Amino acid sequence: SRIAFACLHWILCWIRALVYCLWTYILKMKPVITEICKDFYQIDNVFELEFLSDLVQKFDHYKRWDQLTGTDENGVIRYQHGLNLNDRESRGILEGLIPVTGFIIEQTQSRIWQNTPQLWADTPGYLNALHKDFSPNLSINVQVYLSDGNSNQGTWTQIDDEWYGINYCKNSGYILFNPTNMVHGMRYPVTDRRMSLYQSFRTTSTASDIW
Repeated sequence: SRIAFACLHWILCWIRALVYCLWTYILKMKPVITEICKDFYQIDNVFELEFLSDLVQKFDHYKRWDQLTGTDENGVIRYQHGLNLNDRESRGILEGLIPVTGFIIEQTQSRIWQNTPQLWADTPGYLNALHKDFSPNLSINVQVYLSDGNSNQGTWTQIDDEWYGINYCKNSGYILFNPTNMVHGMRYPVTDRRMSLYQSFRTTSTASDIW
């Protein structure tokens, strides 16, 4: 009958929709976290590509951002743009980093609070050499690279004269625990373009005035 045929057609459409949703879920990229050395982890497939594209569009007018010269001993410019914690992008960053923050909480066994996200555009020649952070607000650092570029423009640490590094690759980056105690920085200068998101976290609900 027509009613039976209509019901069968509806069921088949529902099954196709369910299979499509399941297949989309299976194919959806999930962040992958890999230990490089103690307190230093590589993360891949960080953000969904649509949100990643939204962040990259923020760089269209990066030369209007604040210019930092103190992070490179030769005074090469880093452009920096701080996002408002209530912005859509900041909320999207925190949402996109849920697997990462879950891993951080598991490792630290502590609550964490989001500091202001920063977008960084580093110009050719820029080199942020090995250093330790000094702000008590910086308990964990996360940096995500937002563009393609020379792979050696990533971030490194050195332990007992041994180098450990994260290659520069779009939509990948690192988690660094205890950045005030662990040296980290760049081993090689920027050769083309280096665009990244820097998101730090603290383990205190109230931020210190020391940055």
